[in-house]
Amino acid sequence: MRDIMESISTRSYIKNFGRVSHRLRNHETMNIGRDKIGRVEAVWSIDDDDWRFIGSMTIGEMSYTTTHLTLEAAKDWIISKEYEFRRHESFGMWLRYLIVESNISRAQFAHHLGVSRQIVHLWINDESLPSVETFIKIGRLAVPWLDCPINLILLDMAQSIE
Repeated sequence: MRDIMESISTRSYIKNFGRVSHRLRNHETMNIGRDKIGRVEAVWSIDDDDWRFIGSMTIGEMSYTTTHLTLEAAKDWIISKEYEFRRHESFGMWLRYLIVESNISRAQFAHHLGVSRQIVHLWINDESLPSVETFIKIGRLAVPWLDCPINLILLDMAQSIE
Protein backbone atom coordinates (compact mmCIF):
# COMPACT_ATOMS: atom_id res chain seq x y z
CA MET A 1 0.00 0.00 0.00
CA ARG A 2 2.82 2.39 0.87
CA ASP A 3 4.41 1.82 -2.58
CA ILE A 4 1.12 2.76 -4.23
CA MET A 5 0.89 5.97 -2.17
CA GLU A 6 4.49 6.86 -2.97
CA SER A 7 3.91 6.33 -6.69
CA ILE A 8 0.78 8.54 -6.53
CA SER A 9 2.80 11.24 -4.78
CA THR A 10 5.55 10.87 -7.37
CA ARG A 11 3.05 11.15 -10.25
CA SER A 12 1.40 14.17 -8.62
CA TYR A 13 4.79 15.74 -8.16
CA ILE A 14 5.76 15.21 -11.79
CA LYS A 15 2.38 16.43 -13.05
CA ASN A 16 2.44 19.55 -10.90
CA PHE A 17 6.14 20.21 -11.36
CA GLY A 18 5.73 21.19 -14.99
CA ARG A 19 2.85 23.54 -14.21
CA VAL A 20 4.55 25.26 -11.27
CA SER A 21 8.00 25.47 -12.82
CA HIS A 22 6.46 26.98 -15.95
CA ARG A 23 4.75 29.67 -13.84
CA LEU A 24 7.98 30.41 -11.96
CA ARG A 25 10.14 30.61 -15.08
CA ASN A 26 9.70 34.40 -15.28
CA HIS A 27 8.95 35.07 -11.64
CA GLU A 28 11.70 33.34 -9.76
CA THR A 29 13.51 36.58 -8.99
CA MET A 30 11.47 39.66 -8.16
CA ASN A 31 12.68 43.13 -9.04
CA ILE A 32 11.54 46.68 -8.46
CA GLY A 33 13.30 48.74 -11.08
CA ARG A 34 16.83 47.36 -11.25
CA ASP A 35 16.90 46.22 -7.63
CA LYS A 36 16.50 42.53 -6.89
CA ILE A 37 14.12 42.47 -3.95
CA GLY A 38 13.35 38.81 -3.44
CA ARG A 39 13.08 35.28 -4.68
CA VAL A 40 10.21 32.80 -4.82
CA GLU A 41 10.92 29.09 -4.86
CA ALA A 42 8.46 26.22 -5.33
CA VAL A 43 8.90 23.27 -2.99
CA TRP A 44 6.92 20.03 -3.09
CA SER A 45 5.54 19.02 0.32
CA ILE A 46 5.26 15.24 0.56
CA ASP A 47 3.28 15.51 3.80
CA ASP A 48 0.58 17.70 2.23
CA ASP A 49 1.00 16.33 -1.31
CA ASP A 50 1.01 19.88 -2.56
CA TRP A 51 3.26 22.79 -3.50
CA ARG A 52 4.54 25.38 -1.05
CA PHE A 53 6.00 28.66 -2.18
CA ILE A 54 8.88 30.05 -0.18
CA GLY A 55 9.34 33.79 -0.41
CA SER A 56 12.70 35.13 0.70
CA MET A 57 14.35 38.52 0.69
CA THR A 58 17.45 40.14 2.13
CA ILE A 59 17.70 43.74 3.30
CA GLY A 60 21.20 44.71 4.36
CA GLU A 61 22.37 41.89 6.60
CA MET A 62 18.87 40.77 7.59
CA SER A 63 17.16 37.90 5.77
CA TYR A 64 13.46 37.06 5.86
CA THR A 65 11.74 33.90 4.69
CA THR A 66 8.14 32.72 4.84
CA THR A 67 6.07 29.95 3.29
CA HIS A 68 2.83 30.50 1.35
CA LEU A 69 0.23 28.31 -0.31
CA THR A 70 0.18 30.25 -3.58
CA LEU A 71 2.71 31.92 -5.83
CA GLU A 72 0.72 35.17 -5.73
CA ALA A 73 0.74 35.24 -1.91
CA ALA A 74 4.53 34.79 -1.85
CA LYS A 75 5.00 37.61 -4.38
CA ASP A 76 2.63 39.90 -2.47
CA TRP A 77 4.54 39.23 0.76
CA ILE A 78 7.84 40.18 -0.86
CA ILE A 79 6.40 43.43 -2.24
CA SER A 80 4.83 44.25 1.13
CA LYS A 81 8.14 43.71 2.95
CA GLU A 82 9.99 45.79 0.36
CA TYR A 83 7.61 48.71 0.89
CA GLU A 84 7.88 48.30 4.66
CA PHE A 85 11.67 48.58 4.57
CA ARG A 86 11.73 51.44 2.04
CA ARG A 87 8.86 53.46 3.55
CA HIS A 88 11.15 56.19 4.92
CA GLU A 89 12.70 56.97 1.53
CA SER A 90 9.84 59.31 0.67
CA PHE A 91 6.27 60.13 1.60
CA GLY A 92 5.10 58.46 -1.61
CA MET A 93 6.83 55.23 -0.59
CA TRP A 94 5.20 55.49 2.84
CA LEU A 95 1.77 55.79 1.18
CA ARG A 96 2.51 52.76 -1.02
CA TYR A 97 3.36 50.83 2.13
CA LEU A 98 0.11 51.93 3.83
CA ILE A 99 -2.05 51.07 0.82
CA VAL A 100 -0.46 47.61 0.44
CA GLU A 101 -0.71 46.88 4.18
CA SER A 102 -4.34 48.02 4.34
CA ASN A 103 -5.20 45.92 1.28
CA ILE A 104 -7.20 48.66 -0.44
CA SER A 105 -6.95 50.32 -3.83
CA ARG A 106 -5.68 53.84 -4.39
CA ALA A 107 -9.22 54.86 -5.38
CA GLN A 108 -10.61 53.51 -2.10
CA PHE A 109 -7.86 55.31 -0.19
CA ALA A 110 -8.74 58.57 -1.95
CA HIS A 111 -12.43 58.03 -1.18
CA HIS A 112 -11.68 57.51 2.55
CA LEU A 113 -9.80 60.81 2.61
CA GLY A 114 -12.31 62.70 0.50
CA VAL A 115 -9.75 63.59 -2.18
CA SER A 116 -9.42 62.66 -5.85
CA ARG A 117 -7.40 59.71 -7.17
CA GLN A 118 -5.23 62.23 -9.01
CA ILE A 119 -4.22 63.88 -5.73
CA VAL A 120 -3.26 60.49 -4.27
CA HIS A 121 -1.30 59.81 -7.49
CA LEU A 122 0.64 63.06 -6.99
CA TRP A 123 1.45 62.13 -3.39
CA ILE A 124 2.57 58.61 -4.29
CA ASN A 125 4.83 59.95 -7.04
CA ASP A 126 6.28 62.55 -4.65
CA GLU A 127 5.05 65.43 -6.80
CA SER A 128 3.23 67.09 -3.87
CA LEU A 129 2.47 66.63 -0.19
CA PRO A 130 -0.86 66.68 1.63
CA SER A 131 -1.92 69.57 3.83
CA VAL A 132 -1.32 69.27 7.57
CA GLU A 133 -5.04 68.57 8.07
CA THR A 134 -4.96 65.74 5.50
CA PHE A 135 -1.69 64.42 6.92
CA ILE A 136 -3.41 63.99 10.31
CA LYS A 137 -6.46 62.46 8.57
CA ILE A 138 -4.17 59.88 6.93
CA GLY A 139 -2.71 59.10 10.36
CA ARG A 140 -6.17 58.59 11.86
CA LEU A 141 -7.16 56.42 8.92
CA ALA A 142 -4.03 54.28 9.34
CA VAL A 143 -4.60 53.49 13.05
CA PRO A 144 -6.87 50.45 12.56
CA TRP A 145 -4.99 49.26 9.45
CA LEU A 146 -1.55 49.30 11.02
CA ASP A 147 -2.81 48.50 14.54
CA CYS A 148 -0.62 51.20 16.02
CA PRO A 149 -1.24 54.37 18.09
CA ILE A 150 -1.68 57.56 16.07
CA ASN A 151 1.32 59.31 17.62
CA LEU A 152 3.64 56.54 16.36
CA ILE A 153 2.00 56.55 12.93
CA LEU A 154 2.40 60.34 12.61
CA LEU A 155 6.04 60.09 13.71
CA ASP A 156 6.67 57.30 11.20
CA MET A 157 4.98 59.34 8.45
CA ALA A 158 7.01 62.43 9.36
CA GLN A 159 10.27 60.48 9.04
CA SER A 160 9.43 59.85 5.39
CA ILE A 161 9.34 63.58 4.60
CA GLU A 162 12.70 65.20 4.01
